[in-house]
Amino acid sequence: MMMKKGGKQLVRAAQASEERVQLVWAIDQNLVAASNSNRNSGDRNRDLIDGITLKNFNYPYFGGKFCLSISPENPLEENYGKIDDPLSFNSNPISYLLLDANISQPDREKIISECDDFWVGPELSEHAIQYAAFSLIHNIAKNVVVCANISKPGSLTTKRGYVISAGHKFDVSSFNSNVRRGLLIEEKKSLRLFRDLPFSDVWSWYSSLGGTIAGSPTNDVEIATCNFISLFDENSDLSGARDLVWSFAGLEALLAESESGIVSQLRQKLIAIFGNQVDIKDFDKQIREMYQIRSNIVHGKMRDIPTFQGHFMLKDAKNGRESQSESANFAMYILTALIQYCCQNSLSQIKFKTVVV
Repeated sequence: MMMKKGGKQLVRAAQASEERVQLVWAIDQNLVAASNSNRNSGDRNRDLIDGITLKNFNYPYFGGKFCLSISPENPLEENYGKIDDPLSFNSNPISYLLLDANISQPDREKIISECDDFWVGPELSEHAIQYAAFSLIHNIAKNVVVCANISKPGSLTTKRGYVISAGHKFDVSSFNSNVRRGLLIEEKKSLRLFRDLPFSDVWSWYSSLGGTIAGSPTNDVEIATCNFISLFDENSDLSGARDLVWSFAGLEALLAESESGIVSQLRQKLIAIFGNQVDIKDFDKQIREMYQIRSNIVHGKMRDIPTFQGHFMLKDAKNGRESQSESANFAMYILTALIQYCCQNSLSQIKFKTVVV
């Protein structure tokens, strides 16, 4: 088969019309506290397990279909082995997320043609083809994790896993965020801004954000959602400062119309959205502290302090470590709640109007 790339003729062997690709990820679902309706954590996790099982769902990048499920056992273990040391928080049971896909040849060619890294010399190796399929299903699985944490924040944390593409095994690492710490805000501040949204509804809304999926956002909500995704990586516990800066950037994308009076804009608009659900005086204080700490970070007045354990803690002489960490958690909490608000109302922008009374 001949393919063109950069004016070159590239040759590779003909492939089957479809290629099966599977991903299995060890996950920890038992991190969450009681939900807003005061159900116990087992009920909340049960809802996620039921809701996340989807057959023949779409991914907007191409026309392929995927099956997504969660099970207590690794369905690929017999043929491909165990997942090494799938550690669980607090010795909770481990479950397994499985993505199963058949990728058509045209879709595979599209993936490959858009990824320069797959091309080495005049010939396209079979390994590159397999890796292209791996990259696709890995990215889809990451989006599933993001959507699960929009659906029920803090409800899904991944461990290790692997992808099987054309019989070849590719290891994958964890992909998590500190969004779950927003639940601490609910407990401490008695706030109830998090919602429980059906996973299928979140996936449908998220899939409509073409700019987010492509990494080229075109509106406020897509920008904020990209900022939200930036909270997820392989080392989510390493930087509270990063969490605060990315979360605040998402809040600005959704709520700030100018660079002046940021605090006032955020305060007025957040209270307009959530006012009847919060203690306005305390909420206002949290917003001002969050902005001050974020400003100290971005203007070089505060730095992440690495410890020998490899973790980073926010340290500031005036406010103390506890308030720094709380501000980062608060920023993530508010951004997550706003993302849920946009999802629930199918918004691409949050619009406000001034009323004179």
